[in-house]
Amino acid sequence: MLLDPTVERFRYIELGKVEPWSFTASSGKMIVGRVHYPPDFDPARKWPCVVNYYGGTSTIDRSFGTRYPKDLWTANGYVVYVLQPSGATGFGQAFSAFHVNDWGKIVSGEIIEGVQAFLKAHPFVDPKRVGCIGASFGGFMTELLVTKTDIFAAAVSHAGISSISSYWGEGYWGYEYNAVSAAESFPWNRPDIYIEQSPLFAADKVKTPLLLLHGAADTNVPPGESDQMYAALKLLGKEVEYIRVADQNHFVLDYKKRIMWSDAIVAWFDRWLKDEPEWWNDMYPSPEGKKAMKPAEIGVHRVELERYGVTLLGNVTKADVDAALPDWFGEMLGYAPDPVVVSELANDILDLRFTIVLGTWCSDSVREIPRLWRIFEEAGYPADTVGLFAVGSSRFTKEMPIPGDVLEWSNKVKAYYGIELVPTIIVTRDGKELGRIVETPKDTLEKDLLAIVKK
Repeated sequence: MLLDPTVERFRYIELGKVEPWSFTASSGKMIVGRVHYPPDFDPARKWPCVVNYYGGTSTIDRSFGTRYPKDLWTANGYVVYVLQPSGATGFGQAFSAFHVNDWGKIVSGEIIEGVQAFLKAHPFVDPKRVGCIGASFGGFMTELLVTKTDIFAAAVSHAGISSISSYWGEGYWGYEYNAVSAAESFPWNRPDIYIEQSPLFAADKVKTPLLLLHGAADTNVPPGESDQMYAALKLLGKEVEYIRVADQNHFVLDYKKRIMWSDAIVAWFDRWLKDEPEWWNDMYPSPEGKKAMKPAEIGVHRVELERYGVTLLGNVTKADVDAALPDWFGEMLGYAPDPVVVSELANDILDLRFTIVLGTWCSDSVREIPRLWRIFEEAGYPADTVGLFAVGSSRFTKEMPIPGDVLEWSNKVKAYYGIELVPTIIVTRDGKELGRIVETPKDTLEKDLLAIVKK
């Protein structure tokens, strides 16, 4: 090493490792790629992943930052897999020529094949929490991919092409770009390209939550490409959001808008790949406004109430309950769930998330929550990681020795989750609610859970 001019710039930056990872496609071609790891990477953990691929067939370089900052994504807890599929420049004329008159057939297949091979080779990546992102032609590729596969749990398309025929006739680039990418092929003589390869015409096949991003003044890929895809997906009742950035062209260059745009990408992935919708809901609240924002954490509050004895309120854990309410531990030990049901449940429970709203003053909570912990224990689910919202009753008033802000927090939690009775056990997978058990199970707790999981 003779000189490292980035030492000062990166003095306070902790970078994760980057290593090559390539695979041989079924076609026999070697598809080059690499993996970017979080700075705190631990192979014993299960990580969400973002898959990134080229724009207009230009390869994705390793530079720090850029418009699609792999280092920012890794710093936010994502493994990033970058691949350079067929058509990419920099691998010779023959390799780049695979792009011509293909419009995504080869490339989409290679990305799907590559992701499947990547997941098999990297067991620390959670296959149920993989997202994808691309821009321009890569945005088109995002939209095409989600019409062909459901291996992605979230997708982002920036300045993507939804209809090749409208792109061909619009903007400053469409005709010139297609003169090469669709040489001698036009809407009137190649409907197999212009219609069958256009994501818009397969919008009904989309199952993946999709975020569309577009500069409102884009002269390369006009914003109508995202407008029509958004309209189609909304009409079909699909999970889609659209951010149209005012006064920005093909690249978002305005500093404040650039930050908003970049934050939205990470917030979208957090929402769907981490089951953490708070950032997204804060940036883009639903029509109900702040009702859609989860109340902030307030810690644990222990109070003694005349009618209820020791009562916990706030964001509690199993350890908090064990320390303050030892009778609950006895209830847990005394419960014997059906071993056959628990064994079957254990096969599917580890990728679930549980949100539990309970009242430590409530007899149903005192009975059902320790039983749930016993089921967790026997099914191998880490009960200590489950957050609990310990709320009050409508009978709790400001005249009681309870801080006013705790009572207000309790009411906000119940409103946010739509809670009428406690305990309420909410079961989610990949950010989507599968079902609830409210107050008491219909059958037994483990059988009710299994019925929800099997959905």
